[in-house]
Amino acid sequence: MLDQITGGWTPTMKSVGDPCDFILRLAEMCPGGGRFDSWAAQLKEAEAEKEKGNRAQGEELALGRADHEGNKLINPISLLHTFEDEMTDSSILVADGGDFVATA
Repeated sequence: MLDQITGGWTPTMKSVGDPCDFILRLAEMCPGGGRFDSWAAQLKEAEAEKEKGNRAQGEELALGRADHEGNKLINPISLLHTFEDEMTDSSILVADGGDFVATA
């Protein structure tokens, strides 16, 4: 499989490092003086709009189906937003699979 991806090339040397540190150092070396500021602003605006939509979904009523038909359930988006709003930035949340984790 690797041969298919690399065309038969085999690495002979490895490099160990922190990819985040590499990106930050690379960014410092690149010229630009704010040339991406407008693009970054557009990305932040798009993210804010998406978050607004997610918050609206969190306000929707979650109703059960099949055996739980019509029962009011916990809206996972609402629950996760409650966690996000209440937890400190240094909090760590550990979860194990399922719909709620997929939503998160």
